Amino acid sequence: MSYTLNMAVDRPWLTERIERVSGMDAYQRPTLLPPDIFALMENRLVTDNGKCKVRPGFDMLGTPLSENLIPGGATYNYPGFYQLGGLTIGRAYYWTKGANETSLVNGTEDLTASGQFIAMAGAIAVTGPFGTFAAVTAKIYDLEADTLPPVQALAFHQRAGEQRLVAVCNRTLHNWNGSSWSAAIAGWTATSSNRLVQLAPMNNKLYVVDGTQRIFEFDGSNFTALAGGDDPQAGATMIVSHADRLFAAGWDGTVVAPYTIRASDLRDAGTGKWHPINFDFQVGSDYAPITALVPMLRNWLVVFKQNAIHMVNCDPLQPTAATWLKQELTLELGCVGRRAAIRVGGDCWFWSQDGIRGITSAVGTEGAFELVAPYSQPMQPYVDRVNLAYKHLIAAHRYRDLVFFAVPLDSATEPSHTLVFNARLRQWMGVWSGVTPTCWATTRFDGTAERLVMGDTAARVNQWKDLDDQDDTATYTDNGADIASTLTTKSFNFGEPDSNKDGDFWEFLFDVSVAVNCTVTAYYDTEAVPPWTITDEVQNGLPVDLPFDLAVARARRVRNNLDSLGDFREVYFTITTTAGNNVFLTGSVNAWLESVRDT
Repeated sequence: MSYTLNMAVDRPWLTERIERVSGMDAYQRPTLLPPDIFALMENRLVTDNGKCKVRPGFDMLGTPLSENLIPGGATYNYPGFYQLGGLTIGRAYYWTKGANETSLVNGTEDLTASGQFIAMAGAIAVTGPFGTFAAVTAKIYDLEADTLPPVQALAFHQRAGEQRLVAVCNRTLHNWNGSSWSAAIAGWTATSSNRLVQLAPMNNKLYVVDGTQRIFEFDGSNFTALAGGDDPQAGATMIVSHADRLFAAGWDGTVVAPYTIRASDLRDAGTGKWHPINFDFQVGSDYAPITALVPMLRNWLVVFKQNAIHMVNCDPLQPTAATWLKQELTLELGCVGRRAAIRVGGDCWFWSQDGIRGITSAVGTEGAFELVAPYSQPMQPYVDRVNLAYKHLIAAHRYRDLVFFAVPLDSATEPSHTLVFNARLRQWMGVWSGVTPTCWATTRFDGTAERLVMGDTAARVNQWKDLDDQDDTATYTDNGADIASTLTTKSFNFGEPDSNKDGDFWEFLFDVSVAVNCTVTAYYDTEAVPPWTITDEVQNGLPVDLPFDLAVARARRVRNNLDSLGDFREVYFTITTTAGNNVFLTGSVNAWLESVRDT
């Protein structure tokens, strides 16, 4: 802050600046935050040089994996025109068109390509050329139907000569080859459409468990159940590939003790490649079930229970599991679910009873580990809102420099929000809403950059548009739906918490290479004052008088007065958007200090 004395009025002039945005902290008292830490960032992301933009959105790959078609029929076949019924005004639907379709007319909106739409008032029709009865095949999917199943699992699988994104939804497995989904692959069906499924690739094969059946092996075309005498019994809920072996765990105790882990032969987990005498082992002596397995560096495997953490060194050179080094890290904390833990560099992050914690290697000591105090303290208000009855559905993922935790908040029974951490900046990027991830994966198809994908609660696999054109407004939509965002600054008291101030003005700097449209609201001691609506400036509108200079994209300073809005002791601001991108750069807040004098 700085002080400038105005001798004419004998009042110091105060200013506080925001030089950049670094992250979010919702836990600290807002007046105690540094200027670059915001009290709320919703659907925002910090990029280079402390710029804070709206997060890019997600778009569905192909079509939904479960066909929730609107009432009245699955496919609309008609030569030329079909009037649709059964659509609810204001409800979200998805439209796909056959080879002969020209458009879908939705009230006043004409959709010429497949995509999401919100049902509007007026006629809704599929149009197409005249021809044979079977030539037109339009489909309308109900994206808000209660019966839409979640995506149950995702994994990117590479094998000799081919790459695929594998998804499980509505009990069946599908392959994405980079451009389209396969039909459901016969040979395996999950027991339930809502139960978590786990996939693990190893040695050119993919393995799958659903918590009820035997482990199945998938070679890219066919499924084989591991049903030999020494193969793992049915009911495993988790599998991981680690140290050249496949590890299975998570039995309910009916047939196999719940604290048992079974390991396959080296580089082969097929039928007959499991030897319980040598490579079955039990973790802990409390009989408590295992909740998660996370592979770490140098052959270490983290074994989580609800209230315990164990470390096992699965050295492939040892002849049996009995000679593997085992450590008891803690008997006070554990992990809440099998997807709620993720490796981040050389550490392991996991959702415990009190938030997100970490396991890190002790500096300079091989095989020594220590627990880290909760990383999630800045996000504690959201940690406290997690629906504990469904905490086992929390889904974590690492993508580039970001760490994601999808969580069910409040009364949600599936993940409803995502907490995002930037591991490079070591700051929380806030909370994302509008998407509902159930599982995550990173794809690495040849000839393309790695991409983040997530399965959601509505049978869709969606790809993040972080590498799409960042100047295209369509990048900032989720399957066609606009993304609303909020920024809330720290609370400014100018270092004078007990003194009243007269507001002078605020000034924010935005990047105008994208839209600036937003609403700014000031809060005087938590009470809102009338907001300011900021719109884009029109540049080089036609017609113009000649000669004229072409407008150049530049930063735009927006300033508004505070001098007629009364006194305050502290003030904070929210910046909200309803659509498109908005990039906040810097800002300042200015006020006059009310002098305190003896009378």
